[in-house]
Amino acid sequence: MVAVIRSNRSLRSVLHYNEQKVIQGSAICLLAVNFPKDLKHLTFNQKLRRFTLLATLNERVIKNTLHISLNFHPSEDIGTGKLQQIAESYMKKIGFGSQPYLVYSHLDAGHPHLHIVTTNIDPTGRRIDLYYYNRHVLNAPKEIEQEFQLMRVESRSRKQGYQVDPGVSQRIKYGKTETVQTIAAVLHQVVDVYRYTSLVELNVILNLYNLSASRGREDSQTYKKRGLVYQILNENGKPVGMPVKASLLPEKPVLSLLEQKFQENHAARFPHLQRVRNMVERSLLKPGQTVSGIVRALKNDQIDIVFTQNKQGFQNDILLVDHKTKIVCKGGDLGQQYTVVPDRAL
Repeated sequence: MVAVIRSNRSLRSVLHYNEQKVIQGSAICLLAVNFPKDLKHLTFNQKLRRFTLLATLNERVIKNTLHISLNFHPSEDIGTGKLQQIAESYMKKIGFGSQPYLVYSHLDAGHPHLHIVTTNIDPTGRRIDLYYYNRHVLNAPKEIEQEFQLMRVESRSRKQGYQVDPGVSQRIKYGKTETVQTIAAVLHQVVDVYRYTSLVELNVILNLYNLSASRGREDSQTYKKRGLVYQILNENGKPVGMPVKASLLPEKPVLSLLEQKFQENHAARFPHLQRVRNMVERSLLKPGQTVSGIVRALKNDQIDIVFTQNKQGFQNDILLVDHKTKIVCKGGDLGQQYTVVPDRAL
């Protein structure tokens, strides 16, 4: 089992994301633990209020929400009762057994997995701190595997090519799903998860999903009023459909919020640059390496490399997205020698 824990600043957006999955028929809410009513009698607002009442006890904590996913091997056939037991056991092991939490079984991936929504503010107003992961959190997945006799995802993945990737999911296909909900779902996986320092870097990630963020032309009212819109792209990278204002989306990823994250992310991504630098160096070791060979090598290391162009069609920047450490950086951030593709790779 692989557990992925993400912190978020919006209880409403995380709850909305999972509840919309239920409405769409791609998820089932299995449990509502430590709520005053049974699950079948809880409305959206009652679920949200239970979390919010705790969160207001410590308003200094900005990221007061935990969104946890528990991922199992694709060949596992786990019944509802067992999934409920696994979720309850996991939450007790990481110290959240007394917190209110909701458990959802998502049905829209190639492997069985659960999503758990909770808050990290306890009834005394204390922030329950999991970061950096303590030993109870780190040991919990292996203990769950042994307790419920589950397949070890990590060991089986190397042999069978299976890998849980909580990063980039399937690309958006315009017209296949409801636009606002689809855009909101992608932004939920990106905005508070990846570390980027500009709108260009954010768009490098969003483009992988067939999505873009735009301030509009510099002479437009949207740009002058510091507005921001999100728009779906087709397979050729061209905008399709109507753009959606950032202020109309659940998490409200407006320009002022993104600019705050740009500042925060400069320092947050620094410890992870060395991994990207190491992977780039390793991709260059093969004699006569080609650009496509470098791209493939980095892809195998969970790094996407993007070559941007200016208006004249010349190469402008090399940008790299590391889905393992969740950072975006320019080649120049790794060192001056990485600002261009080496001659031996041409």
